[in-house]
Amino acid sequence: MDTFGWALINLKNGMRVTRRGWRDKSVYVEMQVPDEGSVNTEPYLFMSKQVDGKKVRFPINLSCESIMAEDWELFKEP
Repeated sequence: MDTFGWALINLKNGMRVTRRGWRDKSVYVEMQVPDEGSVNTEPYLFMSKQVDGKKVRFPINLSCESIMAEDWELFKEP
C-alpha cells in the first residue's frame, strides 16, 4: 500500500500519481515547478484529466481521506 508520503516523493521526481479509490480513472495529480517566467515562485500540486483529447488542469482538492489513504499509485494513461 502506498501513502501520500510515497505519492509526494514520486511527484517531486516528476511522476504523475492517482488513487485506486477515485471513480474517475482519468484524474491524476502532478507537480509544477516554476521557472523564471512563472508567476508562482514555489512548486505546487494540481490535478489533471483528459477531456476530448485535451489536458484540463484544475486546482487540487485533496480531502483528509485522500491524504490518509494508502491506495496511491503511479498514473498510467487509460
